[in-house]
Amino acid sequence: MFKLIFICPDKFNNSYSLPSFGNLIKLNEIISASKQSCNIKKGIIIFIGEFCDSFGKSFFNYFLSFNHSDYWKFYITFNGSKYFIDLLKRFYSYDFKIYVVAHSWGANELIMALSKQNNFDIRIDYMLTLDPVGYRRVKFKPNCVKLWENIYIKNHLSLIKWPNILALIGHPKKYIKYADINNFFNSPFHHNNINFFINSSSLLKLL
Repeated sequence: MFKLIFICPDKFNNSYSLPSFGNLIKLNEIISASKQSCNIKKGIIIFIGEFCDSFGKSFFNYFLSFNHSDYWKFYITFNGSKYFIDLLKRFYSYDFKIYVVAHSWGANELIMALSKQNNFDIRIDYMLTLDPVGYRRVKFKPNCVKLWENIYIKNHLSLIKWPNILALIGHPKKYIKYADINNFFNSPFHHNNINFFINSSSLLKLL
């Protein structure tokens, strides 16, 4: 039902194939996001979407609009753990920053995937999880992550909207004691307020 989507810069030496162009994410959007005119100077940013982001596109739309002259950007749906682990391994020895931003169920899949790695060949300088949901408990901070910031909705019932209801069904993790930074928000903000979350985080200050 949910087709895996992996989008990379057109200049990236990519050995992966796209199993599908997804659901509501269109081919022209993928092509547009792939055409990144910048040369990689400072690092890469990997965006990992939520459970149904290929339908709702709230996280994808932020990725699509995001541009920085010194960074390559990548987008992977929540079910692409093999892709983002392989990507992290490929860039491990490069002398630039590696940032990962993950939303909702995508954040859960990222945390769980990193927890299963020996992490000797993976490095993340900054990991930002946005209102992560999932039923598996976070047991520790992955040792490959230098700085982990977690932003979440403290009370999803403070604003009755579908994004918050779906987050409650997905079992929100909220405060994660292993994260280096935890910040929370309530109404008028909800689970899919991606722009606000990222603008409130340390990400843009680090670029």
